[in-house]
Amino acid sequence: DSSQTSLDLSVAKDETEPDYAHWQLLRSAEEGDVEGVTALLRAGASPSWPHPRGQRTALHLAARQGHVGVIAALMEGGALVEAKDALGRTALMEGVRRNQTAAVTCLIDTFGADLRATDTDGMDCVTHAIDHLNSDMAAVLIDRGGELREDVRAMAAEADKRFRDPAAERRVEEMLSAGFVQDGKFIDDSVYLFQDDPEYVAWVEQREKQKERQ
Repeated sequence: DSSQTSLDLSVAKDETEPDYAHWQLLRSAEEGDVEGVTALLRAGASPSWPHPRGQRTALHLAARQGHVGVIAALMEGGALVEAKDALGRTALMEGVRRNQTAAVTCLIDTFGADLRATDTDGMDCVTHAIDHLNSDMAAVLIDRGGELREDVRAMAAEADKRFRDPAAERRVEEMLSAGFVQDGKFIDDSVYLFQDDPEYVAWVEQREKQKERQ
């Protein structure tokens, strides 16, 4: 979930615990500590040890935070670039979801990360980019061989129409103000139904954050 800033890395407090080095590896990877990561790997920490809750590895955390140096250190230490978490997401997907372009290009260009791998929902990297309304990231992926599937193309076109067209944005604002939206969908049969629509939900969240800052 992109709203989560970090994993709970506070469980292993005692250096005598068997997985202490692994917990420290996750923490160092998330913090971008290249020297710490390198030292832990040399001491025998497994580069692809998964967090017990969520199954994210140090590579997931490094990609998520955009720490290219840590990514390189982990890969040189034998990390599995295609390791998946509990949702079937790779480190590359995490980088895409957090818009970490340098990490994404490093994983693809240097370490051969699979652009077409899919998670448990059947979403590949390009789909994740479009799902997060990030056309620039989608372009980076497509330039490197990513596939814009037909179902994703339709989603992208609809998202572009709704989020980039000022008239469409005003229409959504009008409907919100008029009470045409309930539980994440339009209830007026004359307009597009947004039930379970991730772009619509993201749009509402973005608007709410903008209002809070004003």
